[in-house]
Amino acid sequence: YLMVQCKWRIISPLPGSSEERIADIEEVEVEAEANIFNLLTGAIGSRSRPLISTILEKYENRRDAIMLFQSLAYIMEHCRFSKKRYLFIYHKSVDPCPDIKLDLEELIAFPKQCCNRGCIKDGLISCSLCKIACWCGPECLENDFASHKIACTVAEHILQELQL
Repeated sequence: YLMVQCKWRIISPLPGSSEERIADIEEVEVEAEANIFNLLTGAIGSRSRPLISTILEKYENRRDAIMLFQSLAYIMEHCRFSKKRYLFIYHKSVDPCPDIKLDLEELIAFPKQCCNRGCIKDGLISCSLCKIACWCGPECLENDFASHKIACTVAEHILQELQL
């Protein structure tokens, strides 16, 4: 199979951009395998928890696909935290996919889901380090934390790499 080239780049605002545009819009460019890029951005754009879970199960042995999904999730959470209204994602490839423009107003108000695999409850307890992962309660936190520690380290690396 082809490996996802999970490369992200934050696009700096153009000189002369209005303060409102800078405050409201985050733009990123991603280089990735087209079919996985389309599946993941479509699922995230539709906010379909069952579809996201199905995709992650289908590609669970593809570390590259999981990294792409995690990167997108971390960037969206960064946007939630910084109260960005829109996230524009440009696909960089020989055969690029259509640009994705997400209105994040609903995401900001949308409750986070518990990160413990299989749990569909809303997340109430956030990770003190990454501020992205969350769990519905102490039991899910305890069950998931060992695997989250790895993802948390990846998140920190991704956010530093993107200078967020």
